[in-house]
Amino acid sequence: MDFPPSPQELGGLKSRLAADAGDASARQALVDWYRRNGHEDQAGRYAVAIDGLATEHEVRAYAAMLRGLGADARRMHALSRLPDDAPTTERVQQQLDAASSKLPHTRIVDIVAWVTWFLFVLIVISGLITTFVLAFHGDAQVQEAAVTISIISLSSLALACGISAVALATEKMRIAATVFGVLFFAALTVKLLLLDR
Repeated sequence: MDFPPSPQELGGLKSRLAADAGDASARQALVDWYRRNGHEDQAGRYAVAIDGLATEHEVRAYAAMLRGLGADARRMHALSRLPDDAPTTERVQQQLDAASSKLPHTRIVDIVAWVTWFLFVLIVISGLITTFVLAFHGDAQVQEAAVTISIISLSSLALACGISAVALATEKMRIAATVFGVLFFAALTVKLLLLDR
């Protein structure tokens, strides 16, 4: 098959594999196409069914994708288009589990992301309480305090969004990572505008 195939041909390969998980030529063509286009997670997705076909990087990328989706063994079986035989399923699951255990950095990034979001919420709540108390007592510095608290809150929001974008990108959740990346730059921009006022 010439590369790159049309969307119809690519869809046809997937349909063939859905109808017959043992269609090795369709599986190999999909793996080749995704490799040529730099999609390691998708190459791994279709390559794991054939022992030795998937590279270590592809298996890790696919394991990270499954983890990001929260996929269980049944979902993994369906996504991988595995044949219905227990030895293959068990081998693939062991391979993916081993790859997942080699991704400690993703868990660390996840933890850091959760901590930064917790700090952001804490800062916002503390800021609202502080502003309310100052306003209630008629403090003349309430506006200045509100701006300072807003800048601190935007800084923590930018940090949380940036780390979340990295965490999602490592788990191959590109759309969500892009959204948080945009939010990161938006928070940073508003913060800079407040600093320049």
